[in-house]
Amino acid sequence: MTNNVSDLNGAMCDNSATAQFPPNTGAYRQNLRYEVERVSNEGEKRLSLVRLLRETEGGGVVYAATVKEVKAVADYLKRVGLDVAPHPHHEQLGQLSADENLKDRDRFLSGALKAIIAVSGPGATPYGIASAMDTEIDRPDVRFVIHYNMPASLEDYYRESGRAGRDGRPARCVLLFQIADRRTQSFATNGRSLKPEEVIAVYATLKTLGADLAPASLERIQTSASEAPRIKVRAILSLLKNMGFIKEHRGARYTLLKRDLGEQEMRRLAGEYTSKGESDREKLDRMTLYAQTPECRWKLMLEYFGAPSGRTEQTGLKGCGHCDNCSLTTAERSRAPESMARPDFIDLLFAHRQREESLIRPGDVVKLPAHGEVKVKAIEGDKIVVSLPDGETRKFKQEWVIR
Repeated sequence: MTNNVSDLNGAMCDNSATAQFPPNTGAYRQNLRYEVERVSNEGEKRLSLVRLLRETEGGGVVYAATVKEVKAVADYLKRVGLDVAPHPHHEQLGQLSADENLKDRDRFLSGALKAIIAVSGPGATPYGIASAMDTEIDRPDVRFVIHYNMPASLEDYYRESGRAGRDGRPARCVLLFQIADRRTQSFATNGRSLKPEEVIAVYATLKTLGADLAPASLERIQTSASEAPRIKVRAILSLLKNMGFIKEHRGARYTLLKRDLGEQEMRRLAGEYTSKGESDREKLDRMTLYAQTPECRWKLMLEYFGAPSGRTEQTGLKGCGHCDNCSLTTAERSRAPESMARPDFIDLLFAHRQREESLIRPGDVVKLPAHGEVKVKAIEGDKIVVSLPDGETRKFKQEWVIR
C-alpha cells in the first residue's frame, strides 16, 4: 500500500513535466468533487454516463477497463450524438493512422471533443500519463474524469481521477459502480490463490508431455497433472502464460517456452505471484469499500494512503463538502433518485436496442472468465449451458458473461 498519497501526485506531475500549469503538491485537492453512482446493469450504466456527459460542462476523460470496452463505450456515445474519441492503446496504434491521432489530439486540445475514452489500470498507459504522446495532449482544464468500470485499487483510482482540475478550478470525479465489475476484477486475482505445489505440478506436466516441442492440449494436461485439481488447471495455465512461461494457441493448446526452470526457482516465482494476489485482493476490497461507504470519500482515501490519525478531522474532512456523501443531507439523498435527469427518447431507444443486442441465444459464442470463448448450447432461466474447449458441458449464470 502506498503510504503517502503525495507520492502519487508527485509521480503524476513528473510524467507531465511539459504541461503548462503548476503541479499539485498536496494530497487533498479541494477543487475535486468525488462521487459514486450505483447502477444495476449495463443499460443503466450507459444511460448514467450519457447524462453525466450532458450535464457536465467542458471536456474530460472516461476510463474503461479494457481496450474492447473502450471501443464499445466510444461507439455507443457517438451513436447517441456525443463527440468523443477512443484514446489509442498500444494494441490499437497499428490500426489508427497518424493523421487520425493528430486530428483527435487537436480537437481535444481545442475543446471540440467532449471526452477521450481511455483504458484504465496499471501498465495501460492511461490518458495523460507515462507516454510522450499522452504528455503532448495533456491539458489542465479537464473538467471531469468518469470511471465506467471500477478500478482494481484506490492507487489506480486516485492517480487517474487526479487528471481532473489541474488548473485549480472545480472538477468532477465520478465512479459508476456496478457490483459485477468487482466480480470481473476478482477473476483477475483469484488465479493467484493457487498453491505453489499445484503450479509446479502443471509446469512439470508440460515438460513431461514435451510441450516445448509440440503444443499439448488442455485435456491431456488436465489428465496428466494428477497433483493439481482438474478445475484449477486452466487457471494455472493462465498464470504460467502471464508469467511468460507458456504460449496459448487456438483450441486450448499450450507450448512450453521455458523448460529449464528448476523446482526451487519455480516455487519461488509461484510464491511471489500468489503473495501478490493476496495484496491485490486486499486492494480490491478497499476499492469496493470506497464505492459503498456512506462516509466522506476524501477522508477514506487519505486515511488509506497514510494520513495521520486526526489529521482529516483537523482539515474539516469529517464533512468535506467536496464529495457526494458530505454535500447531501439525508433528506436530499432520499429525494435524489426522483430528481435525477430523466433519459430522453433517444437514450431509451438505444438502451432498448442494447438490451436486444445483449440477449444470449443458443448457438452464440460468448466469453467467460478463465475459459475464454465458448459456445452456448442452451438457455435455462438466468443460466447458460455451454460447451468448454475440452468438450465438458457446464452451466454458468448469464451475469458472468464478459461483454
